[in-house]
Amino acid sequence: MEKRFKQTEIGMIPENWEVNNLGKIANFKTGKLDSNYAEEKGKYPFFTCAPEPLKINSYSFDCEAILLAGNNANGVFHTNFYNGKFDAYQRTYVITPRDNFVSLKYLLYQLNFRLNYLKEISQGTATKFLTMVILNNLKIPIPPLPEQITIVSILSSLDAKIELNNQMNKTLEAIGQVLFKKWFVDERKKEWKIKNIQEILVFEKGIEPGSKCYETKKSDNNIRFIRVGDINQPDKVDTFIPLNLTENKICNEKDILISLDATLGIVRIGMKGAFSSGVKKVYFKDKVIPKGYIYFLLKSKKIQEIINTYAQGTTILHAGHSLNYMNLAVPDETTFSNFSTLIEPIFNKLVSNVKQSQNLSKIRDSLLPKLMSGEIRVK
Repeated sequence: MEKRFKQTEIGMIPENWEVNNLGKIANFKTGKLDSNYAEEKGKYPFFTCAPEPLKINSYSFDCEAILLAGNNANGVFHTNFYNGKFDAYQRTYVITPRDNFVSLKYLLYQLNFRLNYLKEISQGTATKFLTMVILNNLKIPIPPLPEQITIVSILSSLDAKIELNNQMNKTLEAIGQVLFKKWFVDERKKEWKIKNIQEILVFEKGIEPGSKCYETKKSDNNIRFIRVGDINQPDKVDTFIPLNLTENKICNEKDILISLDATLGIVRIGMKGAFSSGVKKVYFKDKVIPKGYIYFLLKSKKIQEIINTYAQGTTILHAGHSLNYMNLAVPDETTFSNFSTLIEPIFNKLVSNVKQSQNLSKIRDSLLPKLMSGEIRVK
């Protein structure tokens, strides 16, 4: 496709594209409910300013819409896309198309592309928020509808594969938890020795190099730095530190991480880089224990309850001392070996899916600005 560009108020765009205010091509509403209206076993999605929707038993909307968080303490706004019955928090924007010459999913990707810009122009100090004026005046480049649809098909195919991996991992997680419970809870043997978890596993503490050492870009001399706040968003880590400050506190995709500070009990695989003092890398101490056993042990109901029971703190919770209360019935090596035959293929597939999704996310995120600006054209 021939590249001819023109100068506009948002920079150079393809000659046959237009620029419009978001308010002229989309309608905005907000929900009416406070977040405490959520119901654990609700029938419908309830979109708030949290990344994942809650549940509720009533609905105020029945349509195809973009859900945009209207406030966030750090200005990290997020979007969701939904078609059907749902309800929304009073500070969540419900965005629907005003005309049929704009694809709503194209608008979704444009908003995702502009989330950092929205953070820059958001208002507020302690909490950042988006106003109707900000959204109405947001300039959006609009290609012809057929090109919008093709752009969406490229990006949504990547998102669909990522979502498929996520759903597959939810199934694998459920299977793994059932197997772990059957082997080590329901059929626990009396002759197994009772040991504290720290007798069989190492909880290696990461580092805290100081905020002045953080970099914002990757280079041969820097390495990705995983902090507590990153453990919930493994594909969004954008902080780096110099390699010479890592003190060999480095993890790879198959390493198991757990947070015992702030976001308590989060167990994560598939992360690669140096890790902070609020994150622990967990591995066996003196004999080979299946990684699948470690992973599902840390995610088990018993361990999660201990972490939350013994957490201390006011503003930030800390649960490092909860390890002292984690006493386990430790099986013999034959049991470990037999369980490994079942659980390791599941664990390895979990890791593989996470890694593939991260690679797909990188491809999508590298394509997004080029497709949204017309740098890459599609037929």
